[in-house]
Amino acid sequence: MAHRGSRSTGKPAEEPAGRLLAWEYIVTARWAGDVLTVTTAEAVTPQIMKRLPPVSFPLPEPADLPRVVRQRVDRSVAASHRQALSAGSTVLLVGRRVSGRDGLLWYAVFDRDSDADDPQARREATELLESAVAAQSGPPPDTG
Repeated sequence: MAHRGSRSTGKPAEEPAGRLLAWEYIVTARWAGDVLTVTTAEAVTPQIMKRLPPVSFPLPEPADLPRVVRQRVDRSVAASHRQALSAGSTVLLVGRRVSGRDGLLWYAVFDRDSDADDPQARREATELLESAVAAQSGPPPDTG
């Protein structure tokens, strides 16, 4: 997670394990005092994501970083809506813009992480996601 032009270091932020935080996988970013807490997601399957534990970054002099993070995350979200599944769980279907990529990156994030381990819930979420992608794409153009 880097922002050129802010008064941050200009270097990508790294999680404690040294992994870069990709904008498109940030599920939430919250500010409290001088601490930024970011929750990202990782793939369980190509289209099903699971939230990772939040990572906090103390920033005693955040300057414009809170605004920049909010704008960058918000701009990356092209579509987002929550759906109920038959077993009573819920899933967030998200279409994200990714720099340098045509089209959207679509994935589903379960509200309860344990649901991502349930094969039936994953199948149902994948079907809902495929429907959302088809609805967003619209009908093919009329070439006749």
